[in-house]
Amino acid sequence: MDVRDQLFNRVREDAESIAQVTRGLNFPLAPYLDQTDLNALCDAVSLEPDQWATDDLERILLLRDGLYDLRQNLRDKGDNPEAEHSVDQVLGGLDRLYADFDRALRELERSELVEAQSHLTRLREGPRVSSAALEGEVQDLRAVATEVLTQAQITQRSIEINIFRVDHLNVNLEFLKNAKLNVKRLSASVFNIKLSLEQNVIFQGIFRFLNDGADRVLAELAALGRQLQKVYAQSKDFLAELSKLSETGGRFTRLVSSFLTRVFGDQPTPEMAIDLKQQTALSSSPILCGTLVRDKLATLCGRDGTRLLLDTSTMRLVDQAKSGDTINDAVVFEDWVAAGTTEGLELFPSIGRVVSERAPYRENVVAVAVMPWGALSEGEVITGSRDGTLRRWEKVANLSQVRSAKVSRHIQKLKPRGKEQLLVASREEVLLVDEDLEVLRRIPVNFMIKDMAVVDNDTLIVCGPGSVAHVNLGQGIYSRLIGATTTAEYAAVAVLADGTVCAGTEDGKLMALDFNSGEELGMVDLGFQVRGLITVDRRILAYGGAWNNSGRGKSIAFVTWQKRALQVEHR
Repeated sequence: MDVRDQLFNRVREDAESIAQVTRGLNFPLAPYLDQTDLNALCDAVSLEPDQWATDDLERILLLRDGLYDLRQNLRDKGDNPEAEHSVDQVLGGLDRLYADFDRALRELERSELVEAQSHLTRLREGPRVSSAALEGEVQDLRAVATEVLTQAQITQRSIEINIFRVDHLNVNLEFLKNAKLNVKRLSASVFNIKLSLEQNVIFQGIFRFLNDGADRVLAELAALGRQLQKVYAQSKDFLAELSKLSETGGRFTRLVSSFLTRVFGDQPTPEMAIDLKQQTALSSSPILCGTLVRDKLATLCGRDGTRLLLDTSTMRLVDQAKSGDTINDAVVFEDWVAAGTTEGLELFPSIGRVVSERAPYRENVVAVAVMPWGALSEGEVITGSRDGTLRRWEKVANLSQVRSAKVSRHIQKLKPRGKEQLLVASREEVLLVDEDLEVLRRIPVNFMIKDMAVVDNDTLIVCGPGSVAHVNLGQGIYSRLIGATTTAEYAAVAVLADGTVCAGTEDGKLMALDFNSGEELGMVDLGFQVRGLITVDRRILAYGGAWNNSGRGKSIAFVTWQKRALQVEHR
């Protein structure tokens, strides 16, 4: 059975599970849920995959919107304590169905999916009339709005703001610039935001907020729409209004205001590109992890205990050794490198070949971090095992365990968040863990996390299959960067500088993305599977390699990057 069939079967199993749950509930859900709609939904997603045609895809895409409506209906009506358990059961089933359904849709042929989405867009837009056919009406419009015209539609579920700037210099083209902000609430805590200029999408993301955060942001955007819902005689009046909104609004409102100011101002919008150039490539056994150990020195580790010491300034191999056990992750711990191996935690010196030290407990350690916890000045090593167990280790004479806790079924990565919290990537969630190894918060991201990078105390970048996402740790929000290709298998991510990040894929692509807009700024093909990235000054050290390579294959590359400003005038 191939991957497509497995995903489609999982969707059908989810639908059957929901049907069984709703039939066996102790509390009647009739006041909270339209059973007919739910049955129709389960029947629709149970179609055989080989019977799906373009028309079926359009129906499925519409039903996916229905999933959001159904979840919103359940959450809105799920405030009765007596029904809470029953509603939670159905919500859990719907969450699983949505996640599996979304994965199954991504497995469909892209050409068919794009055709179906285009057809749906045409149906929703309705007929369109050229302004040349309505010359009189256009002249009336110009008489009313000499320079800027805005239009806003605000409902409980959506906000749409259209802004037009009239071009007086070209009689054949009535509107010089047309910007649109569209916000659609998908559920109580999830909504879609799209900001576009002419036919180009500038920013788009699916945001997951805490409920109070979502209400606050939508209230701000609704206020923005109401304040802009007027006629402006001159562009400067419109820009002055935006300036006031930018000073009083929240972060996203300020972002929108800043964007519109650049678009409708007289200055050309500055755009950036990043030139990525591969300088040097090295061959070795597959490399799984790496860390900077000293200024301009990096240690890379991988299969069968491979350990390489590289000079990042000269891009040359300085030393190499082998320990036997595959090393999954490594971080610097004082003068040591703390390595998570298939047999447990191991310490070896960052420079030289002194015999290493092993922790007494044997397990497959896949992630390692160092936190300033405990009584010792050097802090502690935190390990995460494949089966979801966290352990705190301190080193006095030998390594000794301080505390342990099972926080999930699986752990992929560990990253410090300041001095007090540890970030844990666990399957499709980011966990915030304190010094007692207790989980303070779980932030779902709806895809399997392969890597993550900390931007600042409140901002995290995570990547996985088809997604590079920004996670707001303070508010529990995540959004997908639009520059991320949904068909790419992202495996590594790192922070560059000045609002940019880089991401590597399993097919060897390294790309730079704008952190704020999500736009792809540059790309280079490295020619090997990327598993991790280290940034040093204006260089990126990429490592990885094919696991099934019997010998030494290309696995390391040094890439230089340089920002380049572009001046582009929107026409």
